Amino acid sequence: MLALPDALRGVLGILVFDLGIYWTHRFSHEIPFMWRFHRIHHSTKHLDWVSGFRGHPFDGVLAAPAFVFLLVAGFSAEFSGALLVIQIVTGLFLHANVRWRWRPLHKVVITPEFHHWHHSNEVDARSTNYSVFLPIWDIMFRTYFMPNDRRPMVYGIDGEVSDGIIGQLWDPVRGLRNPLRMLRHPVQALRTLLKMLRRGLRQMRDSAMRHRMVESVS
Repeated sequence: MLALPDALRGVLGILVFDLGIYWTHRFSHEIPFMWRFHRIHHSTKHLDWVSGFRGHPFDGVLAAPAFVFLLVAGFSAEFSGALLVIQIVTGLFLHANVRWRWRPLHKVVITPEFHHWHHSNEVDARSTNYSVFLPIWDIMFRTYFMPNDRRPMVYGIDGEVSDGIIGQLWDPVRGLRNPLRMLRHPVQALRTLLKMLRRGLRQMRDSAMRHRMVESVS
């Protein structure tokens, strides 16, 4: 780790963590296999702070890559863990059903309205507002969306998910191949896995190269 002043090192850690979550979050929307799990979180049609708890367990590792990257980069476990806890608590607040606009802060820090647009199922709001701390990443990568003449009205996703918790746990894996086939046909399973990895890397590349114009910002 570079010998930086503590304050500067802390700011750098926050930026690295936030950027890592931005891309992990974006991939969870734009890579079909990851969306299978993340869509459970977005299926709620009424957004409030409890919605922050709704999600598939396999989708609960959204912040894990950023957390691990901080550790590998030399940041302490205490610092990395504190950012993770702050992100979780902040996430609950961002889902809150509040009407505050906080317009001067829209391009400085994310607000509940910013995240409500991320959950909106209105056509022009899809694939936007992936940041969890700072909207600078959405502005930089052209996924920022904050209309100044309306507020999000429609939430949820296209298609249906099961009502009960058991059904929602099962929905993302419905239609996938039985993993036990790997034991019976290991060579074929390895080829399939490599093909899936190559496809996933192509989808990550396509997602990273996709640009969306900043629209109607306040």
